[in-house]
Amino acid sequence: MFEFVTRYQGLELMDAPDVPKKELEATFSDINLVNRLLGGFKSTLQVLDTIFKRNMRESYTILDVGCGDGEMLRRVVKWARDHSVQLKCYGVDLNPVSLELAQEKSRSYPEITYLNRNVNDWDANDMPVDIILCTLTLHHIEDAQQKQFLNTLQELSRRAVIINDLQRSKLAYVLFGWFSTIFMKTKMAKHDGKVSIRRGFVKQDLRKLAESLPQANHAISWQWAFRYIWVIRPKRNVYDL
Repeated sequence: MFEFVTRYQGLELMDAPDVPKKELEATFSDINLVNRLLGGFKSTLQVLDTIFKRNMRESYTILDVGCGDGEMLRRVVKWARDHSVQLKCYGVDLNPVSLELAQEKSRSYPEITYLNRNVNDWDANDMPVDIILCTLTLHHIEDAQQKQFLNTLQELSRRAVIINDLQRSKLAYVLFGWFSTIFMKTKMAKHDGKVSIRRGFVKQDLRKLAESLPQANHAISWQWAFRYIWVIRPKRNVYDL
């Protein structure tokens, strides 16, 4: 069994630039199944629900960093439609094939615009953002780059950054191996799921990163199944989560 004291530095297969479109689509299908069955989508939606209800406005602008095939944004838009909340959503990703899949699957979601753009190049003056989503993206960022990445997100968001990522845990690793054998079809998703857990975080990791952003308020909570939800809010905001 691998050690889980420190984050694994190996890369995931789907991070390669030449993954065929059909293989990537099938992998996203497996990943979305995991998020649906084990509450990954639900955790983020619950935080959004709290923000919307306590700070009701006519509309919000949401940016999803590392949006993949866009499934998280589509679920956000569905929720907003059901609750009569107007949204303007942007999804950014560095993989053009992922964005092609996202656009194809989001044809009935005019609220969403997808862009092949690095978040570091985002112009907040031209496209101001209320809430930033970062779902299963932080663990892809190398340790040395995490502070700057998080600082960028915090500076761009006017209301909140919602980070949803994996707990690094031996138990999570073992249980995922069992789960993936039964429910997942693709070798890539099975492999990358295990790598993702090894690249994930323990709470102390997130607390140390939070300390590097003293200009913000932080709330870090554990969620089933083996997830952390980390909400970063500018101190100038007066609402509580």
